[in-house]
Amino acid sequence: MNALSAWFHHLANPALIAALGAIPLLLIGFSLRLLRRRRTSRRKGVEGEQQVAAALAKLRRPVLHDILIADGRGGLTQIDHVLRLPAGLLALETKHYQGDIDGRANEQSWTQHLGGRRFTFYNPLRQNAGHVRALQRLLPEVTVWGRVVFTEAARFPDGMPDGLSRSTTLAVDLAPLLALPADARVAKAWRQLRRAARTDRQARRAHRLQLRTCYGRDRQETLALGLLAAAGAWITALAALVLWQQD
Repeated sequence: MNALSAWFHHLANPALIAALGAIPLLLIGFSLRLLRRRRTSRRKGVEGEQQVAAALAKLRRPVLHDILIADGRGGLTQIDHVLRLPAGLLALETKHYQGDIDGRANEQSWTQHLGGRRFTFYNPLRQNAGHVRALQRLLPEVTVWGRVVFTEAARFPDGMPDGLSRSTTLAVDLAPLLALPADARVAKAWRQLRRAARTDRQARRAHRLQLRTCYGRDRQETLALGLLAAAGAWITALAALVLWQQD
């Protein structure tokens, strides 16, 4: 017991406590940096969607942005843009990536090369195909196409796979679809989609929970929250040590 008391007395040294007190500050600072980086990534995604929205506006066609619809499996799926065409509907997925992109249509994951580092992400063509299927289940009477749109920040050294467009060439790429004969059923389907589309907070909250249930939190968020928890535990331990010293 005397040895334990001596050990606590050593830990209660003011200089040591001050040094130990800097550790949770470092943990908090690093966690906040991770969360800021995550917010920056989200902001870039929004910027990409805005670029594509501007390109779609030039087509002077009805369009819905950032909507949630039933995925056919009891959940929701988020679609960046749905464009009404004369002969059907077009689901568009926006990607605002920088650096070199390496990926093929049949691959599960693609790779981003940026600043000497490699990052993998889910094949956006497969992601977009899921959105197309959700729209087809909701609106089986009309044709639904899909398209993935990358902004100019991304490069494709090996060429762009079929089904991809640049935001700057989107109008040219969509010209064949815009020239198809009109389908009278599209107007009714569009009204049905507008009624079914969700943009409310409750739906977005449910969708975020669904993603976390299926895939868990992203690594940056998980690490940041873990560091904040560690900092809180550290501060609690230091406070207990200071109180013990005062006793």
